[in-house]
Parts: sequence; C-alpha cells; structure tokens
Amino acid sequence: MKIALTGWDIGINWIGGRYYFQNLLQSLCRLDESCKPKLTLVAQSELEPSDTAFFNSINATIVQWREPGISKFIGKLKSRIGIFSFLESGPATYLNSNRFDVVFSPSPPVPGCKVPCITWIADFQHVHLPDMFTSAELQARDESFQRAARTASCILLSSNSALTDFVAFAPQWQHKAQVMHFSADIPPDVYKRNPREIALKYKLPERFLYLPNQFWKHKNHLVVVESLRLLKAAGKKVTVVCTGHPSDYRNPEFFSSLLGEISQKGVRESFLLLGLVPRADAYDLMRQSIAIIQPSLFEGWSSTVEEAKSIGKRVALSDIPVHREQDPPASIFFNPSDSEGLAAILDELNESISPGPDLELEEAARAVLPSRIQQQSARFMEIANYASAQFIG
Repeated sequence: MKIALTGWDIGINWIGGRYYFQNLLQSLCRLDESCKPKLTLVAQSELEPSDTAFFNSINATIVQWREPGISKFIGKLKSRIGIFSFLESGPATYLNSNRFDVVFSPSPPVPGCKVPCITWIADFQHVHLPDMFTSAELQARDESFQRAARTASCILLSSNSALTDFVAFAPQWQHKAQVMHFSADIPPDVYKRNPREIALKYKLPERFLYLPNQFWKHKNHLVVVESLRLLKAAGKKVTVVCTGHPSDYRNPEFFSSLLGEISQKGVRESFLLLGLVPRADAYDLMRQSIAIIQPSLFEGWSSTVEEAKSIGKRVALSDIPVHREQDPPASIFFNPSDSEGLAAILDELNESISPGPDLELEEAARAVLPSRIQQQSARFMEIANYASAQFIG
C-alpha cells in the first residue's frame, strides 16, 4: 500500500502530535514485508533537520512541495470566494498523479484530491474547554472538523472518549469514525543507561516527581504549584521537575504568569523548570523519578501516560475520562481541581517510593510492549483498508 502523509509539518509547537505521528510510523515499519506500506511525506514547509533525519531513518520518501507564489495567492483568493473546493490544488495534482492508495493527515483532505483520505482528529478540547480558545479559533476548529467529517473517507480517533465527542459533534458522519489506541515505543538502549546520572546533569535532588508536559494552560501546572505550596506550609519537602516547550500559542502570557505564581507561592526551589530537553534525557528523567504526574484538564490520548505505561512507571493522573480509558498500571487518580488531594498523593509517593527504576513495573511493561506496538500498526492498516473501501472517487 502506498500511503501519502500530508499536513505533518508540525515543528516544535505540538510535541505530543509529533510523538504520536513518529511512533505510529515506526510501528508501521516493523510490519512484515508483505504488508509494510510505502510511505511518502508531502511537505509544504521547510522541515526541521530532526524531522528530515527521522523520515530518512524509516526509509520514507520526502517530497518538498512548494506551490508557486502566484498559484498560492490565486488559491487563497478562490478559497475566500468559496470556489476553491471545486478545483484541484497543486498538492492534489501530485497525489492524484502518483496513484497513492491512502492519504493520512491531521487536516481535511486537500481540495481536488481523488485519493481516500484518513483525517486524524486528536481531540475535541475546544468543545469542552471553550475558554481556552478565542472565538475565531473556536469557529476555525468547528469548520475544519466539520469539513474533515464531510470530505474525508475516514476519521481516525485516538480514544473511545473522542469517539463519543465526534458522534455528538457530527452525528451524520459517525459511520466514518474509527478508533486506534496509540502506544508509545521506547528505544531498547534506554534501559542500558544509568538514569541516576540525569540528576547530576541537571543538578537535581535525588528524589523528585516528574511532570513532562508542554506549558499550555490546559495542562494544569497550577494545581501542582498550589499543592507544593500546601506541602511547604506543612513542613513537607517535595520536588517536582518539569520539562516542555515554554510556549502556549493560544495563551502567550501563560508561561510568564506561571513563573509569577511559582514565585508568589514561594515554591521556586521545589518546582524546577528545565524547558525542552533531549528525548533521551526525558526517558532518563522518567526512570529516575519517584513517579510521573499528569494533571491535565483534557487530553485526546495522553502521550505522557502512554510513555509511562511503556517505560514502566507509576503515574498520578487527573481523573478525566480518557485517563480512565488509558488506565496505566499502578496509577493513582486525583480530582484535577483538588490541590489538597493532590498534595496528599505527592506526599505519600515521596515518602513511600524510592527514586529510580521500578524493576517489576519495567519488566512487565517491556514484556507486553511489542504486542501493543504490533496491535497499533495492524489496527492502522485495517483502518487504511477501510478508508480505501469507503472511498467514492
């Protein structure tokens, strides 16, 4: 099967989306030769060097599509007056002429494309947390999701929770929806390193909990900050280490306001911010930590939780439907608005769990990971065949 990948010029703004995509493609490359797809990335913007290296590593073809300036201008103009959808765009010409079996994208099908398209909708956060978005963004998401539901051959969703949202959002297109649970792959060499060295590298205390989320408002770092304030007031010393890109495109002031909260509540020494770290370091931080914290108010399918499941680490996570669906081993759920309840959990973990790898959890995670990855890739190929069968050119 020839699969084209479009709309994946993600960059560093959406780390979770990048990891989701890379994990899936890596799992497809592990399929038997008889059913392994041939992958082609159709990129419409300059790739990050790391992305180019990744696609080369999985033997994917990279097509750097750049629409001529005048064509791009005319296309935008036609789109604004409502007739662009009846015309072939440059990328559509390429996709149609190269006889791809399926296009996989996080965006609606490109106008004029005569190839079955699988559109991935990550989540319906804007429906549940509209206050996190501007009115223009709410409208844009609604229109994009409705267009995808109408024009794609298949809608790929990462959870049954997202499926429920999709059925409520676009009931007339619910027959197009397919669910695939994403699993995070862990490189085998992760287990060959001594994770204690990561504490020395970043000058961290021996005991810490780890919160690996981008600094977006809905990730709910503030409940952890307040929990640490309560613990400090009670004479308890608990350290939380955070990594992630310090930018929220929807709330540009959020990171600076978070820094203000950390200072105001006097927890700068216990809420440590490392920013965006290399992937290998993130894995070492996971293994060396006492536990992982995932306090998010909303997720489509949490990469943090999946990585914890795959690497063998217990998680304290917010009690939201999708986290219950993911249900990692040895997990502890808490109300995401209850800082006192979370403080009690952090204190208990800090007192009862030793830092470093939990060998029993790691062994169990490593034993089942290959089958989880295989199930993911097999499920995607089922969906690809379903999309092809549903397509009416």
